[in-house]
Parts: sequence; structure tokens; C-alpha cells
Amino acid sequence: MIESLASQRLLQRAFPSVFNSCDTMTKPFDLVIIGGAMTGATLACALSTELARAGSVMKIAVIDSHAPQPEEHPGFDGRSVAFAAGTCQRLDHYGIWPELAAKAYPIRSIHVTDLGHAGRVLLESSEHHCDAFGQVLQLHQAGAVFNRALQSSGCELLIPRRVMQIEREAERVTLHLDNGERIQTRLLVLADGGRSPLRDQLKIPLRRIDYGQYGLTAVVEASAPVAGRAFERFTPEGPLALLPLDDSHFGVVWSVGKELRETLAGLDDRAFLSRLQQSFGFRLGRLRLKVRQSSYPLQIQLADYPLSHRVLLLGNAAHSLHPVAGQGFNLTMRDIDALTEVLVDAHNRGEDPGAFSVLNRYWQQRKSDVEQTSRLTSSLVACFSNHYWPLVCGRTLGMKGMALLPSLQRSLVRRTMGITQDR
Repeated sequence: MIESLASQRLLQRAFPSVFNSCDTMTKPFDLVIIGGAMTGATLACALSTELARAGSVMKIAVIDSHAPQPEEHPGFDGRSVAFAAGTCQRLDHYGIWPELAAKAYPIRSIHVTDLGHAGRVLLESSEHHCDAFGQVLQLHQAGAVFNRALQSSGCELLIPRRVMQIEREAERVTLHLDNGERIQTRLLVLADGGRSPLRDQLKIPLRRIDYGQYGLTAVVEASAPVAGRAFERFTPEGPLALLPLDDSHFGVVWSVGKELRETLAGLDDRAFLSRLQQSFGFRLGRLRLKVRQSSYPLQIQLADYPLSHRVLLLGNAAHSLHPVAGQGFNLTMRDIDALTEVLVDAHNRGEDPGAFSVLNRYWQQRKSDVEQTSRLTSSLVACFSNHYWPLVCGRTLGMKGMALLPSLQRSLVRRTMGITQDR
């Protein structure tokens, strides 16, 4: 492909009049978003909504290599996702939440325990002056909603299409698609996931921390009432989270080491459930396994500087976090919020959306939150995976202090809820 592009450039220099007449075949855009799953769709809808409110228009395209059917998209699998209250607030502001709300289930209390130790924290949303800390959905349910929102966003959808080559010049980025089409944009946003091939093609540096753990996902039914309760249980193998899906079911995210993952993979459903019940306990009575889902490696991937010439990384392409504390998409939502504000403001001022001054303005707003949230999740994993007894005593005292002193809870609760003020 690279050789053919080089040959094309040689022909262009030899026969400029022929190729100049073909330039009309190149579609121009102000912004192209690569990735049409939750991150890309939310950005497209947020920008369309805010531009319409400002009486402005940008030419925006969304490219995704997968078919638009959400049930076939890898970004909308069977895992559960917890939308923090602040995320729900912003999705509502952009007109996406009302339809999602019909499929969501609230988190009204969070039970945090440390297996084998006395540390225990109970967080109640009513004590923090909110109806719920957040809402839980399964990604495959959310997929249809985000897909419909994207379809009605007014953006041009190039789906399914694959970007084969990226060429960057001073004033534009040219994308060569797998169907022979060529498009140009002033700003390219990569929202194509943690394994973004285009990020790697552009050689944008990425810092990785491998925890040596895997996330196992499942759906279980509880014999005790769910009642809006979520659970985070720290075990010697890793954190075990149960997120309420409805009045009787929970989505499970169980972080385990490679050896235990292989052991569990070899168990039948009954033996697997027995190990899960042993690690979680009987707070919800006996559990029944409804669905055994997938496993995936857990690591932090962080672009310390998610900007390159006329390119910006967003979502998991910029930062993939450990699922402990459920901050992945909630951090991305705050990124989308800030990026939308910066781009709409720049557009209304007549600024180039891909200019360094515009992108740097966005990053200066977001850098601190990204760093602090990344440190929070890394610290929780490191602290609760360590069996050195002075550290165990320290974390037990810390959890008891948080349980007894509500003031110690507020900072953590506000950060994990991602509360923002509506415009």
C-alpha cells in the first residue's frame, strides 16, 4: 500500500493537470472521528448537539471498520459498565441518556470489603445528597442506543470502512480508505480502542503497566434482594466487583492472576460458581450462574501526551485503566465534555480545530484529571494486592477511618462520581 502511494505521488508530479482534476474526489471535513462505538458516538453526538445550540455547523465524519449493527461490534460486548452520576448528567445534556435510562439500574449503595481482614466501608448515596452514585448497563444493551444516536447525529457515517494509510501535511490530514476513497480533515480523533492500530502506525508513545491479571466477566442471579447495591471485594487474587443489573442479577468483573484464570477456565459451571461464591461470600445468599462470558488482560495503557500533529487520542486509545473503581468511560466522558467545549468555542472564533493552540488548550484542561485518576486506580490495585503485613494493617485502618469519618469519603465519592455543573 505504501509503495502504491509513493507511485501515485510520482505520477502526480509528472501529470499535475490530471491529478488536480481528481482532487474534487477528495472529501473535505473539519473533523474525522475513527471509531463509532461508545466514545466516538458520544463525541459525535455531543459536538452535533452543542454546535446546533450555538447555531454553527462543522463537517464531521465518523469512520468505523465494523458493521453498524451493535450486536456485531466488539465495543458493545456482554460486559457491564457503570456510568457515574456525572456521566449520566452529561449524557442527558447531549440528549443520549433518556433512552439509556430505560435500560439502566441505579447504584444506591457501595459495599467495599477486604477478604480476610476487618476493613469495611459502606457508602450510601442518600448520605451524599444524591439519588444514586451511578447507573449500570450491559454494553450490548447500550450499543443499540448509541448507534441510533450516532445515526441521527447529522455526521457523515463511513461504515464499514477501514483506514489503510494516513498522510499528514501542514494544513490537513489525508486518509486513504479500503474502498479507494480519499478524505481530508483538519483534525483527526482516534477513538478506535486500546489496541488502536492507527495510534501505533503514527508511533504515538504509550506507557504500559501490566498487572499480570485478567478480568473475568459473568452474570449471576442472587437469592437475596439486589436493592441497588454494588460490591467491591478485594481478594488475594484481585478485586471482585458485582454491579447490579436489575432486581435479581449482577454483572461480575473478577480480576485474577494468570494461573487462577487457567484453573477457572478448566472448571465446569458448577465448580466455577463455587470458587466465585467462596471469594465473594454469602452477603447476597446463594448465587446462580446465568452467563459465563469472556476474559481479557488487565493493564494500564496511558499516552502521557495524547496529541500529535493534527491528531488527538480519545477514550481507550488514550488511556485504558484497570476496572477497579469503574473509572474507564467516566474519565473518557470528562475528556469528551472538555473537547466538545474547546472545539465548539474554537469553531465559533474561526480557529482551525487541528491547530496546536486548540488541542493544547484541551490537554491543559484534562491533564491533571487524567493523571490523578490513573494514579488512583493504580494505587488501589497496588495497595490491595500487597500482602506485606504493615501495609495490610495500614489499609485496614484507612478503611475503618473512612467508614467512621464521612469527610474522608467525600473527596473519593466526588471524584468517582465525576459530578460536573451543567452549562
